[in-house]
Amino acid sequence: MAIEPPFPTEDYGFGAIRSVQLVVDPPAVRRGQHATLRCLYDLDDSPLYSVKFYRGLREFYRYSPGQQPSKKIFPFPGINVDASLSDNRQVVIKNVGFGLSGNFSCEVTADAPSFSTATEHISMQVVDRHNVPLCTRTTLSGSCQHSPTSSKRCYIVTTKPLHGVCVQMNTHILPPLMLFDI
Repeated sequence: MAIEPPFPTEDYGFGAIRSVQLVVDPPAVRRGQHATLRCLYDLDDSPLYSVKFYRGLREFYRYSPGQQPSKKIFPFPGINVDASLSDNRQVVIKNVGFGLSGNFSCEVTADAPSFSTATEHISMQVVDRHNVPLCTRTTLSGSCQHSPTSSKRCYIVTTKPLHGVCVQMNTHILPPLMLFDI
């Protein structure tokens, strides 16, 4: 008897695999916090051969119940897997940094006789937010470059993604600036 998964199903037409979905929890991961990648799948009564997690094209975690050890962690810069919380359905990444924003995937393979495989992808966003007011009074000494036309180029690193930056000169609030994520 197959248990209905708590997510929309999609028939992959690959024999044993009925559905696969990849979820990031939380949806926007705060820098320095943990992220959980959940690979939700229904094998339609077939045994599991393996679940693999990738960052881009590179595998960093594998669960294979028929092998010893069943959990394998592959070195990847910036990815610190918590093996005690990771299993055949999820991988927990500790102390997430900005460099991990991007594409992740999980690949599920059913065991014999079909060895059918299905992969799902998701983009993870790593954010940081400092508790600062939308407009902050700041002296920009040392962080700005003067040009011959008396304009300034300033680099403000307070949040990622950038938001809520305004400039006031004397008593006038200037129009919004073009912001670039560097």
